[in-house]
Amino acid sequence: MVDRTPDRPLPFDGAPDARRDPYRLAAVCYFLYGVVYLVGACIWLTPERMVTFFGFVPWWAFYVAGGLMVLALPLLVWRRFKWLTRVIALGPAGKALALCWRQGRGPSDLSRDPASFVYDWFFLGVAILAAVLLFRAGWGNQAGARHE
Repeated sequence: MVDRTPDRPLPFDGAPDARRDPYRLAAVCYFLYGVVYLVGACIWLTPERMVTFFGFVPWWAFYVAGGLMVLALPLLVWRRFKWLTRVIALGPAGKALALCWRQGRGPSDLSRDPASFVYDWFFLGVAILAAVLLFRAGWGNQAGARHE
């Protein structure tokens, strides 16, 4: 029987604290990154983009695949797959670099397209946070990571 008096800490059960576990933080942030990415893709969807690709792939297939990735990839990070976390970290990092380049290349005022300007800066912040947390989880020294 475990003594649960306030002056004694509870025995460690081997499960990391959810708020401090780098894989869980990375998974949640990567999920948010995916949601922001998919919402942005839906907002900026125009009739010119609603075409068939390669002669047989409908335009909506990319949105379905994106939605499935938003659900599946964070779960795999949550399950502590180190190699996958390392590979996935390159996506938000590359997107952050692309957004930095786009923001530096365009006009710095809001007269061009205020919604796009604000969304790009918001998405840049989310991408940087996701990349940092994924890199920290993938290359950090955490016990219990799966090397499969």
